[in-house]
Amino acid sequence: MVELQAGGGEWFCALAWARLPGEQGRQADALEVLVPYRATGWWTAFEAAAEMLEGWGRIDEAIEITRVRMEAGHPLALESYTRLLARHGRAEEAFTLLRTGSTTLLNNRGQLAALLARHGRGNEAIDLMSVQANARNGDDWILHTLSDLCSDQGRPEDGLAHLDALAAARAGEEERDLHSIRLPLTAARDGIDEAIAQARSHPEGTTWYTAPHIAELLASRESSP
Repeated sequence: MVELQAGGGEWFCALAWARLPGEQGRQADALEVLVPYRATGWWTAFEAAAEMLEGWGRIDEAIEITRVRMEAGHPLALESYTRLLARHGRAEEAFTLLRTGSTTLLNNRGQLAALLARHGRGNEAIDLMSVQANARNGDDWILHTLSDLCSDQGRPEDGLAHLDALAAARAGEEERDLHSIRLPLTAARDGIDEAIAQARSHPEGTTWYTAPHIAELLASRESSP
């Protein structure tokens, strides 16, 4: 039944059916099941094939089929390709690719920062996102990424400095989304109690919006040694 459904175009059945011969060492048969799906250019099928190849130790082939889709312009292939490179000792190639050429889109900067952080280069990741934060002042996802990096690298004061500069540029006003970004940084630098006090003193400190942030801080305090 699974084989029939796979042949009829049922993707999840096809994927399950492909894994059976793969587990039995029949790798060519496993990949053959995915051919009709890959023929459509569907990224999910290419991703599944790359994962199989990687699992079998056929790293160069996994990288190659992902590279082909990346060069064809598929928006999701770049991230998979650079992660594959990084996982298999070619992190510098991944860093270079995300920094240069036609791949200088803002989202790629976020991918590059994440890769740098995962490979012990958190300070470089912070520097990278700091440039983006300065260039696109007030872009929340950049500030979230930068703040998370600062927290993870033990540099909450740098994240807070960016938020302070943004608030100053807005004549001291701070939108509630930015205030929520500030709280974990404050907790890391000044302690959880101070962060809770700031949350409660905010103009929206008694509203539904702030409640989950306070609850998260309280939970962190309870779980602290």
